Amino acid sequence: MSAQVDVLLSTYNNINYLKELLFSLNRQTYKNSILKIRDDGSNDVVKQFIKSAISGFNNFELTDSNKNIGYFYSFCKLINSSKSELIFLCDHDDIWHNNKIETFVNAYEQYPDKNNPILIYSDLDMIDSKGQVISSSFFKAMNFLPNKSNDTLFIRNSIPGCAIAFNQPLKKLFQKTKKIIPYHDHILVLLAIIYGKLIFVDKNLTSYRIHSSNAIAKMTLTRSEKINNIIDIYRFNFSYKKLIESRYSPFLEQIKIILDLHKEMVKRNGTLINDLTSNKNKYFAPRNISERIELFFLR
Repeated sequence: MSAQVDVLLSTYNNINYLKELLFSLNRQTYKNSILKIRDDGSNDVVKQFIKSAISGFNNFELTDSNKNIGYFYSFCKLINSSKSELIFLCDHDDIWHNNKIETFVNAYEQYPDKNNPILIYSDLDMIDSKGQVISSSFFKAMNFLPNKSNDTLFIRNSIPGCAIAFNQPLKKLFQKTKKIIPYHDHILVLLAIIYGKLIFVDKNLTSYRIHSSNAIAKMTLTRSEKINNIIDIYRFNFSYKKLIESRYSPFLEQIKIILDLHKEMVKRNGTLINDLTSNKNKYFAPRNISERIELFFLR
C-alpha cells in the first residue's frame, strides 16, 4: 500500500499567492494525501478566503485558531498532530510541481529501513513575484552541494522546509527535542543528519518564490544577529555533542573559534567583524569549511 501523506500549511493574514499554491497541491499526481491547514489567527476576510479556496479539495483539515502563536510554533503544532507515514511542509507563496509528492514517495519507498529517521529533500527553482524563473537552482544560489555540504548545515540551513518530507520516526525525535533553534525545518535537518538518513532527490520539484515579504529574499540580518544565530545552532549541536564529534570534530573546532570570536566582538563593541573581514587567515584555517563559514558570516 502506498504511503499516506500529510501536507502541512500554516497561514496568517496573507492571501497573496496562496491560490497558486493550493492549485498546485490539488493537481498533484499522488492522491493518497491530506492537506492540513492551521490558520494562526488571521482576520475574518483571510479565513473566509481560505475556506473558499480549499472547498475543491477531497481531503483536507482546517484548524482555525483565534490566537496568533507565530510561524514556528504553528508549524510545531501541525507536525505534532500529524499521523501519516510521510509529512510534507509547504509555504503559502510557493508552487509545487505536479509530480512532487509522487517523486518523494517513490524515493522513500526505495529505502529499506523505514524505522530509521528519514528526511527527503530536492532542489528548487526560484521565481519572482510574477512567477518568472530567476534561477534554475536554489542550492547553487546558496552555495550548497547536496550530499557534499552536509557539514555546513550545522551552521546554516540551506534546505528550506518547503523542499523536505520526513517520516514518523524523525517526527518523534523532533517532539523530544528542545526547540533551541527557532526554525522547525533546520531542527529536522540536523536530527536527520545526526540520527538518521538524508535522501536527496536530484530534481527541481518546487518553485520557490522570491518577493519583498520573503524571509530569505530580505537577507537583512546584521552580522551580529547572524553570529547569534550560529550560537543558537551551536547550543543545539552541543546537546548531541558526542554523536556529532565522532563525525564532525574538525567542523566543531571551527564552531568553537566562532564562539571565541563572538566573545571578543562583544568586548570590542563589534569592531572584530572588520578585523575578521580583513584578516580572515588570522582566524580561520585555509580549509573549505572555513571559507563557507566566512561566506555565511559576511553575506
